[in-house]
Amino acid sequence: PRAVRVRGRARALGVLFLGSRRWRTAHSVPRAAAAATYYAAREVSRRVLAPLAPPPLALALLSASAASAAALVVRAPADVLATRAQVRRRGEEVATTTAEAAAVGFRRWPTLFAAELPYSLLRILGLAALDAAAPAGGGGVLDATARTVAVAVIAALLTTPLDVARTRVLLRTAPGAADAGPPALAATLAEVAAEGSLFSG
Repeated sequence: PRAVRVRGRARALGVLFLGSRRWRTAHSVPRAAAAATYYAAREVSRRVLAPLAPPPLALALLSASAASAAALVVRAPADVLATRAQVRRRGEEVATTTAEAAAVGFRRWPTLFAAELPYSLLRILGLAALDAAAPAGGGGVLDATARTVAVAVIAALLTTPLDVARTRVLLRTAPGAADAGPPALAATLAEVAAEGSLFSG
């Protein structure tokens, strides 16, 4: 009967909606926690390093490195789940439980850190270079935002191959091969380059 079909569709839509809400919650909470960890770790690093009186740029680079390392510990398992879920939606099965994602994220933390750190450092160096070459005028928030976005876009473009390799690392199911930090990242980059996929994934 029509009423039964309508109820069935409503139930299916409800399950889909609730499932998507749970998925978003499961991934947004770790990301929010990672963001809070990043800013807290950056502030602590600055205070620890400040008595050493490093140059401002060196202080920014060192504190960003420490903050990225700390935030990635929190975020890595969620990144594993999110990346494998995207592949699963394309029809490729990479089954992963939460416990497995946590184990993979922690084991592959050195490799993920090596893949992500250059983007953060390039943003800081890019903004410093831009400020030195063309000091900010009186544009206020809009000018600062435009400069930050421009530098972020260039940094993202330059580090796209690392992002492609990072995705491959998150998807690998064989233990060991992707857990070795920079050497594993270099090997994955060579593999991606051989396929001609450095900027396409």
